[in-house]
Amino acid sequence: MSFDQKIFEISQLLYKKFANDQNSYAIQQNDGTYRRYISNITTYLIKSILLSKGSVALYQKNTDQTVNWICYDFDILKKNLSGESYDNAKNELERQVIFFVDYLRKIDIPFLLEFSGNRGYHVWIFFSEKVEYSIAYSILESILNKSNIEINIDLIDIDKFPSRNFPTGSVGKAVKIPLSKHKKSNNYSIAIKDIKETKRINELTDEILSSQIDLLSECNPITKKEIEKKLQECFIPSHIDNEESFRIKEITIKSPGFTFDDLMEYWKMNKPLCHLADLISNGDGLQHKHRLLIVGILNNLKLKNNRYFSSQLINQIFSKQQNYNKDITNKAIEMH
Repeated sequence: MSFDQKIFEISQLLYKKFANDQNSYAIQQNDGTYRRYISNITTYLIKSILLSKGSVALYQKNTDQTVNWICYDFDILKKNLSGESYDNAKNELERQVIFFVDYLRKIDIPFLLEFSGNRGYHVWIFFSEKVEYSIAYSILESILNKSNIEINIDLIDIDKFPSRNFPTGSVGKAVKIPLSKHKKSNNYSIAIKDIKETKRINELTDEILSSQIDLLSECNPITKKEIEKKLQECFIPSHIDNEESFRIKEITIKSPGFTFDDLMEYWKMNKPLCHLADLISNGDGLQHKHRLLIVGILNNLKLKNNRYFSSQLINQIFSKQQNYNKDITNKAIEMH
């Protein structure tokens, strides 16, 4: 197989494992930052980036709020890249990565280990099917917690993909994929079998390409059901994954007789609102943070046939405080 044929095969493997259905990707610029481009991700795009010795980061999230993989990014903290702390940080990094991948081997979860070519390692786990965003996050956290890994946060850090349990409205976070060449270190990110194989590579050879094809081909995906069996844990999807975020603009109370006393009675029966009701009743217990909370809770409250109900109710609450000022209260309501 020729060099170009190997590049194309690797491009196919990288596309199959890492690409999503978003029309976005990020290319590293000469200053080391990544710039987002709007275009479809294809095998030929990845091939052209590899041939130009570029570095591409692919976003994790699909358009339907699912993911195809999770990733743990182990890095030496930038403050430890030089000076006396570097050796300690490097040893800690290697020790923890070895500990973590040994745990994955122990519970038989397939993974791809990658040296980033700069200051850390990526550990990738690929799914056989699309997995809901919140479930992927729960799986990622469960694996990390059950491994009992203990990170020295003064030396190294773990960046997680996904980093939160629900998706945002943006494209999400991107990760540099294997065989990207870092602009500053001038080294390639390379898939490896073991930490002992770590070495800095600034040129791709036939031998290296062959090894990358083998490692990418051998890294099998895993189903959610298989992960649940191995972790002995059931992961339930969150209803918010496939719904757009929304804000409640107005809540209308149909009962015309709803009063301040009704509100206090309801709040006293429900924690933590009962604490807020007690502070209101005391007459001088409300702090600024409590006032902001009350305005936030009640400002969208509407009473049928009385559009001033929420401001009247809020004023009634604050009027029970010794330092009540009607003008300041109404200005706060208007600004909210």
